[in-house]
Amino acid sequence: MKKYHNLLTLFFFLLVVTSCSFSNLTNGEFFGNKFYYKSGYEVVTLIDQDVKKVKNIHPVKINREKIEGALRLILVKDRDNSFPLFNEKDVVNYSIAISDALLEASSSQDVSMTVEGWYKSKYVKKNQVSSARIFYNNKGLNVIFGSILRKGNQHETDPLI
Repeated sequence: MKKYHNLLTLFFFLLVVTSCSFSNLTNGEFFGNKFYYKSGYEVVTLIDQDVKKVKNIHPVKINREKIEGALRLILVKDRDNSFPLFNEKDVVNYSIAISDALLEASSSQDVSMTVEGWYKSKYVKKNQVSSARIFYNNKGLNVIFGSILRKGNQHETDPLI
């Protein structure tokens, strides 16, 4: 009986000691991914690219105000109407995260961004998903979209997840 008591005490001790290291589960670092922004399924993180083809100039410092301006310029056209892809809250959150990620990115990494939001289509708002990768090279800041306003929930349809 004493043997089981000692094992149980050791187990609880190890649980308490190692629980601090599990705090990184919330931002993905435990699995090798660091999230610069995470809200539900929306994330900004770094992804590795093929080293032979990459000509990124990373790390690079771009202040968030410039990134905010760039995100505000991304408009989506639906018939005769144009509207911004990002709402004002998203512009602020994503610009800070993208700026931080580019500052920590290596030359073989891109910033990956996924956005989920409700967009008005005719009379009803629908949940839609957009995903992109962002990198900086000798031509400047680049944003390449994998999808823009794809129907459905991100967690069900986004190939980046």
